[in-house]
Amino acid sequence: MNAAVEVEWLKFRHARTALVTTVIVVVILPLMAGAFYAVRDADSNSPVAAKAKAMVIGEGWQGYTSLINQGSGGVGDCAAMEPGRSPL
Repeated sequence: MNAAVEVEWLKFRHARTALVTTVIVVVILPLMAGAFYAVRDADSNSPVAAKAKAMVIGEGWQGYTSLINQGSGGVGDCAAMEPGRSPL
């Protein structure tokens, strides 16, 4: 069992896609969700605030985690694309 875990860890460390996806999910998505949530609460009439108000579902942690959930769905779609296939 230990050898199998070591092999999978080795593959994970050398896979560029896994590294980029991990950074996006762990760092970028929470920061973007926090920024959208702050813009929504800023009482602004800008187009960004209007979009943020439409995207945030709920108050408090429910709203924050809903934004992360929406973003992680997009990351999963892009990471699962076949090599050489454009998402557009």
